[in-house]
Amino acid sequence: MLSPSDAALAARDRAIPGLGLLLDPDALGAAIEGGGVALSGLTIDYVRYKPGRNCLSRFTATAGPGREPLTGYAKAYRADEGVKLEKARQRETTPGPAGVGRLVLPEWLIEVCFLPNDNKLRQLRRLANPRAIDRLSRHLLPAGMEWDGGPLTALNYKPERRYVARLDTVESGPAILRFYSESEYRPERAQLAERISPGVRVPRQLGRYDRRQALAFEWLPGRSLDRLGRGAPESLAALEAAGAMLAEFHASLPAEGLGAAVAPHGRPIDATRDMLSALMPAAGLRVERAAGALRRALSWSAPAMGLIHGDLHTRQIILDGGGVGLIDLDECRPGDIHFDLGMLLAHFERDALEPGGDPDLARALGERFLRGYLSAGGRVDDQRLEAQRAACLFGLLAHYFRRRDPDWPGRIARGLERVELLASAGAVA
Repeated sequence: MLSPSDAALAARDRAIPGLGLLLDPDALGAAIEGGGVALSGLTIDYVRYKPGRNCLSRFTATAGPGREPLTGYAKAYRADEGVKLEKARQRETTPGPAGVGRLVLPEWLIEVCFLPNDNKLRQLRRLANPRAIDRLSRHLLPAGMEWDGGPLTALNYKPERRYVARLDTVESGPAILRFYSESEYRPERAQLAERISPGVRVPRQLGRYDRRQALAFEWLPGRSLDRLGRGAPESLAALEAAGAMLAEFHASLPAEGLGAAVAPHGRPIDATRDMLSALMPAAGLRVERAAGALRRALSWSAPAMGLIHGDLHTRQIILDGGGVGLIDLDECRPGDIHFDLGMLLAHFERDALEPGGDPDLARALGERFLRGYLSAGGRVDDQRLEAQRAACLFGLLAHYFRRRDPDWPGRIARGLERVELLASAGAVA
């Protein structure tokens, strides 16, 4: 059943007739069953919504008792885009765990794809064939590294964008395979890893297969920083070491290799403003004021250029013994080093907004990370850092809706209060 906030959103955006179904797992499951595919336990865990244009929902479910969970996505089109459903009916399809690979629900202008079918990751259909995986591994893995014949283990899936899986080898340990849509495939970013300081552990690229828009990387052993207890001595020491590592990472490229332009940071402020205003029209004026304050704050100070990770949070920081490493370099690029720092601190701020969260602990964790960063030669403009902290927190607010938090309106409202508090305390004023 739709929550009141989801129902209000679906009622406002009448350009997308199927929007309500893509926000209601029970209704979506019933519609899929009405289309001839019986699923149980359908759960929506990710939504990508473009107001007035389309909506995509990733789901997991099972096709019957004792069956392995399956993954798929449903995409709802605009009322004037019926031609896209006709194209969907004509696409080549591989049967999936549900017995079919694709389903069209014309009444709501919805297309349902079951993995390995994906409209923009067409190479995934080949992964259903072991012989195709073998051929793929021969293209991607270096000599002496051989696939062990076992199944791929899915690690991350963003429908129509990227798919990440673990492939096990006979004697050389696992490898990470990353598949991209045409618009997301940027192998030149992965090549930046070759220029990263040798003191920073990052996954080594093992191979690339441009025809399949695929890259292979070594598996970086260890555990992610987010698995350590927040505030524990071990966690604080690891944070300081991670800060020192990031300073070395940022300094990897010489000044002449950075260029003059600053790469866009994360989700642009204006795009976040537009999304939040569409989700919560009653807060539109408040959102607009916050966005204006953040834009001004970032214009008052100059960026400090370096090689940035581009999506930094504690799950991307890997600890192995005394070493610290970074994974997932898809967004690696030259940019403002304060964006990386601000993004990590913004994640601490967001954690503090959880029930039982502690803003003082969020500050303490950030300060410990910065201590390590500064001790390793990193330089920080405090005013710009605080502006980026607030701007990145602002950019994270829509994730509550995207990840289907049951109280996404309340979470967004409390996060907006925190952004305003940072401004009123002088962080971005």
